This record gives sequence, structure tokens and C-alpha cells, in this order.
Amino acid sequence: MTTETLYNLSYEEKYNLAMDEGTPAETLAVLAKDIDPHIREAVAKNENTPADILAMLARENDKYIRAAVARNENTPADILAMLAQEKDEYIRAAVASNPNVSNERLAIFAKDENWWVRSAVARNKNTPIEFLTVLAQDEVWSVREQVALNESASAELLAVLANDDVYEVRTAVATNGNTSADILVMLAEDKYFFVRCAVAENENTPKEALVMLSKDNNAWVSEKAEEALKERKEKDKTSIER
Repeated sequence: MTTETLYNLSYEEKYNLAMDEGTPAETLAVLAKDIDPHIREAVAKNENTPADILAMLARENDKYIRAAVARNENTPADILAMLAQEKDEYIRAAVASNPNVSNERLAIFAKDENWWVRSAVARNKNTPIEFLTVLAQDEVWSVREQVALNESASAELLAVLANDDVYEVRTAVATNGNTSADILVMLAEDKYFFVRCAVAENENTPKEALVMLSKDNNAWVSEKAEEALKERKEKDKTSIER
């Protein structure tokens, strides 16, 4: 596709091309210079955008484009290191969320003055457990919530967060696939129905707890528990038939 052809495309057509992971690098290179910043941002988000194009976009004035580059897993380490020095917390948070960011940088971000950045570290699936343990004690509950949601959080760390004063954090613990059965049983009696509902939806919740939740005073909780019990019964039946 020639540059002239691309120029004559509608905004929607160019945007779809910029987002499409099957778009050739040559086309992305042209779109990366489009006059519309939203098109350039879409290129920056594309996981198949070549490193040299991402490096060019990382020097854009538009912070949303730079942030998109910072989140892209294809962005080279040296570009991530450059973006990590940004004063704008939005971009630092974007770098902190990238699974390829170095442990050294995560250690710095884990102590960042801005809670958005610390939350991004807490959310990053590759954040070492020792950093998550520190962030689990953060003064901002949103940071602790992200630790509780992290698929890398250990059962031991989740057990600590299960006693958090903020119900949003306990709800996050109840949704985590690493939360142990005994902690889920405890959370099944939580006073907040959001927590109990999350327990009902967790595949690790023991059947006994689901039976109890199916009789919950909150209709939302009881319905979720009944659905879970029904699904398990059907799975057990299928397993027996096999």
C-alpha cells in the first residue's frame, strides 16, 4: 500500500490498520507519521510495531503516545529506561506496568511518590514477591488492591491482605486464583456482599462454602453461588461419563 493510498484512507480505516497486528511494518512506519495523534498512538499500541518505530514515537510531544510506547512489550529496554525518567507520573506508571521493565527500575518505582506508579508496580505480573510484600503495606488502599489482584501474589501474602480494613482489597483477594480454600471460607462470611460474591465466583472455593453462600440473604450472592454449584455438578457428571 503506497503512502498516497494510505493518505486517502478514512480515519477509521487508518486507525484499524494501525491497531491490526497483521499490518506490515512498512505501513505502520507511514502511519506512525500521520498528522492525527490518535493514529500515531494506535501504532504505538500495536504489539507488532518494530522497535525502531517505537523509538521514534517515544520522542513524541504527546504524552499519551509516549505512554502507549511505554506499555508496549515490544519496546526496547533502552527506550523503557529513557521513559522511566519522565516527570509525568502517567508515563512512569505506564513503564511500571510493562512486564519487560527491569527489577532495578521496579524497585525504584515501588517507592515512587505517586500512588499511580506504585499501583502499576503492584499490578505488574513480573514484580518480585519481595516488592509485592512491601506494597501490600502501602498507605493507599488502591495499591494494596492491585497486589491482591496480582496473579503472582503468594497464598501467604493474600492471607495477610484478606484481613485488610478496606473491603475492596478483600474483594480482590477473593477473586485471586492463588487464594487458599481456608481464606475463601473465611471471606465467605464477610459482612460486605461484594466480597462474598467474589468468593462465590472463585473456582477454589470449597463446595461447603458455596452451599452456605447459596442461602445468602443477598440475592446476587446466592445466585452466583447457585450457578457455581450447578457448574460443578455438570463438570462432575461429565467427568464420570468419560
